[in-house]
Amino acid sequence: MKMNSHPFLFDGGSVLFEPLTIFYSKSSIFLSGQRSLLLGRNGSGKSTLVRCLSGIIPEVYKAQVNLKAFINGKDVIQHKNGLGILSQNTEESLLGFPVCEELNYSIQINSMALEDRKKLIFDTINIDNFMQRSSGELSDGEKQRVSIACVLLHSYHWIILDEWHSHLDDKWVSKINDLIDRLVANFYLSTVELSSSSTNNLEHVYQFETEVIYHKENEFFHDLKSKKQALETLLGFISKNVTRHVSGKILYNKNLRRTAALSRLDHFEIPLGTIGIVIGPNGSGKTTLLKGISAVNRNNKRSKITLVLSNPILQTLGKTIYQLINKVFVHSSRDEIDFISKQISIIIGVPGDTDILELNTAARKLLSIIIACFSPNQFIAIDEPFNGLDSESRAIAFDILNSALSIKQCSILISSPMKMDSELFNSPTFDITLTN
Repeated sequence: MKMNSHPFLFDGGSVLFEPLTIFYSKSSIFLSGQRSLLLGRNGSGKSTLVRCLSGIIPEVYKAQVNLKAFINGKDVIQHKNGLGILSQNTEESLLGFPVCEELNYSIQINSMALEDRKKLIFDTINIDNFMQRSSGELSDGEKQRVSIACVLLHSYHWIILDEWHSHLDDKWVSKINDLIDRLVANFYLSTVELSSSSTNNLEHVYQFETEVIYHKENEFFHDLKSKKQALETLLGFISKNVTRHVSGKILYNKNLRRTAALSRLDHFEIPLGTIGIVIGPNGSGKTTLLKGISAVNRNNKRSKITLVLSNPILQTLGKTIYQLINKVFVHSSRDEIDFISKQISIIIGVPGDTDILELNTAARKLLSIIIACFSPNQFIAIDEPFNGLDSESRAIAFDILNSALSIKQCSILISSPMKMDSELFNSPTFDITLTN
């Protein structure tokens, strides 16, 4: 039995946080029985809209929500029934239970879902080999697949997907893209897919139009030129306050054998001034490798590695950007902290007194990369640093990594689901390839 549904109308409005207001200035009507793509740059308010539709705002992140969104005349901001939501952050989609319980919970929400629809989802996403594991123990790619399976299982008709391809390699993007196509064609599933880039070549594309106004506008800059200038200014300051001539190397512990791919990996070293790129498909052990590496300094003693996961959680070190920087650059004066904070706020595009919990994904990722690269440690591991970034933010991220290598002569190890162009880096690169 196929399902009928009315169009999804988003009629704009605003979301008011304490430091900023986001105005959604464009109305859009998304028609039933098709896939629609909503394009918007990092920081334009896409994830904020998704959190409002799911109820995370204002239940978790406090804000005044004045949005208008309707299905069949019913306000879906006030009444969440019939609207499936996939957040860009899997922690907001999953409950932390074993995978089998996560899926059973989703199935129980929509007991009317057709059996062949369930079979199609399970057969395509293929998560049998970790059904008994807690969702918190999975790799980012595995979490994403479970999150997608859950939202496809429990949704009645309309699904909002925020950057659903995040953390997925090309193979899984293709498979899940085909799955969504088949669900739309066979069961009248309808989607609104939010992204910073047109990755799926969908026919129905809408441009996201918002205006983001900070209450202290003199601290906020939009354009790429201002961000690059702030980065150059920050680099000039840091280059005068960094310890040079530190030698050492990142090592891989060959006894770490939690996955088949890692068990086949030979010993490797990454000297200072080099960037190592761990390449491999989802589930091959990239994150496990980054967590398991060690480093030794010039005296052959174990040194600390700064590890940045793909979904960085920074609020444990400070409530605001300024407080975080104050704790990281502990030996800097108040004037220096003010200077560093101002430059970083320009680079990531938000004022320094912004609550870290209210940062968009791109700002949080750029902030974590900056903090890692210019903290005292010479050894840095960053899990998928470019995931979820638009072209402008990616350019800034590459500049940060290249600058850290040249200024600090550090070692950086990053992971990526695909091979990267070595010309993007100004320093030597070292590929470590993992396979399932």
